[in-house]
Amino acid sequence: MTHSYSLRTIDAIDGLNKPAPIEPRWTTYEWPKAFGLEKGQLGDDPHRAAYRLDRNKQEDGWWALDDLIRVISGYDRVGSSSGWHTLKAVDLVKIMTVFRLLGVDDQLEVCLPPEYQSAVDAYPSRADDQVRKSVELAEQA
Repeated sequence: MTHSYSLRTIDAIDGLNKPAPIEPRWTTYEWPKAFGLEKGQLGDDPHRAAYRLDRNKQEDGWWALDDLIRVISGYDRVGSSSGWHTLKAVDLVKIMTVFRLLGVDDQLEVCLPPEYQSAVDAYPSRADDQVRKSVELAEQA
């Protein structure tokens, strides 16, 4: 993370008041095979996801982003020495939206279960629909 930041609105990231949506800059891995993710860390739970910040470098601003993730996820996450953390997939979708709003989405690596990834892909210019659909998936569990 740099010492500067760029706050955005949901309309800006969705492209509703601009010519085009702002493309997300996180790295997405196929579930459950993220690079560096320990085999079996996600288990068999189709509602668990994984993320990693700054490729585990812990550079400037890392702790603030990590604290933000803990608040959004309700401290419901499990970490590993490789820097990967697992948490509820619905919480990761919320985190992805917040990181885009802050302009720090390039600091994030994500690994979502297929149903949740489909929800993100189905609404590329509707962040609120991505979150809404993810919440519906979580409630069906």
